[in-house]
Amino acid sequence: MAFTYDVSTNRGKVRFLLQDTTNTTARPALMQDDEVDFALGVEMNIYMAAALCADALSTRFRGASSKSVGGLSISYDPKLWEGIAARLRARGAGHMQMTAGGILVADRDAIWEDTDLLRPSFFSKLQQDTAPTVPSSSSEEFLP
Repeated sequence: MAFTYDVSTNRGKVRFLLQDTTNTTARPALMQDDEVDFALGVEMNIYMAAALCADALSTRFRGASSKSVGGLSISYDPKLWEGIAARLRARGAGHMQMTAGGILVADRDAIWEDTDLLRPSFFSKLQQDTAPTVPSSSSEEFLP
């Protein structure tokens, strides 16, 4: 299981938000690096990626409610991770960037320079005035 923690990276920031910052025998890591990287690749920001990881942890621990070894007993509650995911999503929604799609100016220019592409006739006549009219000073035009 690959585990790295450096809070200056996005992976480390997600781990910090989940408090998955150690990988010892007493407290093993909850998420692998590849899992955190996947979440960062499909979500818009670190908060949403951490929320996706919290959802995954909720699902992972759903079947394990408690475990006892000798005198030590540990209880798992998947609702804990669901609550963490909800809080992270609420916070991440405020950090979302609004986008409206579109293309880069350089891509647009490259498309227009490509002479093999078909262009709708609308664009070729866009700046042309097909029937220029000269305003008249007589009032006869407005009579019924």
